[in-house]
Amino acid sequence: MYCIARFFVVLVVLLGACSKDASLSHPFAYDLHMVELPGNTSHAMVCFHGLGGSYQIAEHIQTYGRTDATLVGFNFPDHSIRIGFFDPAQTCFGTKNELLPALYVLKHIVIEKKFQKVSLYGFSAGGGAVINALAILAHDSFTSYLEEVGISKKERKKILAAIERGEVLLDTPLKSLDEVLALHQGIEGLPIVAARYKENNLEPIDNIAKLQGLSLHFIVNFQFPDEILSNRDDTLYISKLKQLEPKCSVSYVIEGQGHGLPHPSLWQCYEKACLLQTCK
Repeated sequence: MYCIARFFVVLVVLLGACSKDASLSHPFAYDLHMVELPGNTSHAMVCFHGLGGSYQIAEHIQTYGRTDATLVGFNFPDHSIRIGFFDPAQTCFGTKNELLPALYVLKHIVIEKKFQKVSLYGFSAGGGAVINALAILAHDSFTSYLEEVGISKKERKKILAAIERGEVLLDTPLKSLDEVLALHQGIEGLPIVAARYKENNLEPIDNIAKLQGLSLHFIVNFQFPDEILSNRDDTLYISKLKQLEPKCSVSYVIEGQGHGLPHPSLWQCYEKACLLQTCK
């Protein structure tokens, strides 16, 4: 029982921190609940929540974030998970079903709402989902995923171009399930989720290489120590991002307040990067 309870605690902090309810018609059989918090009419920041979180991550960022962008929040399929009330085997983590809603939201924001500049913010497992969503948009091996949400080749280019004009904020991002397993050995259910990430080629740290050729502006925050994800692969993760240079830029900060939000250090790094014209 101790291991099971510990597993639930790890997952809830891993995937979640924690308006206007948009009545967006969508093809998903759950409450996508996309919201827009008005801001800059040409710049949107799409917010990817973590486990236990929800579309309300956008509201939290509105409170402590340092951006004037229109903030967009939405629910992943396994949003608002509560400790002791879910079966890891029945979740969508590490599958295409986890990521299709995020791609659908990006299409809506760029193609339908016509935002010219789109930034991405991802906390914890949401940060892993950001990298995987970018890999799906960038790499031909995931073309079938785009087809499932009606993203054409032309639309794919428009979405990527909008993201290249913005920034990619990774807030204590999930780097890999291998790293999490190494820290939390013996937790029942976690190997099931880890196997999915591997089988579906969705380990975020591995998918960084699929972003080669894009012009992205990464701003990364690690907490040290990170009691949930660990810091084992922080250096490797940054090294892989830097391999995307010179087309990409990478700013990062390591602080020590712990995994849970908020992280002022990320937003301070964001401001400094903008002052150095990393943010355009």
